[in-house]
Amino acid sequence: MIARGNNRQFLLSDETAFRYFLDLLARAKTRYPSKLYHYCLMSNHIHLLLEIAEGPQLPKFMQLVLQGYARGKTVPGSEGTGSNPSRGPR
Repeated sequence: MIARGNNRQFLLSDETAFRYFLDLLARAKTRYPSKLYHYCLMSNHIHLLLEIAEGPQLPKFMQLVLQGYARGKTVPGSEGTGSNPSRGPR
């Protein structure tokens, strides 16, 4: 699986953003049984070597991760770190 930012924009700009993205991956793995064999996170795109227990859950897995990350990055006051003040620290 590959995902990129629009117009090759930066997705993961600092260590906190990388950690937040990994946290979302862990949450998705818990919710949708899967095996994550390998990942490569770069500033403007990601690669995942992933096996989902049930094929139809792949879009849901990716939605949880990518939409969760986008929401965390756009919450007012989050300063682009992926933290969501309404949910408390991660």
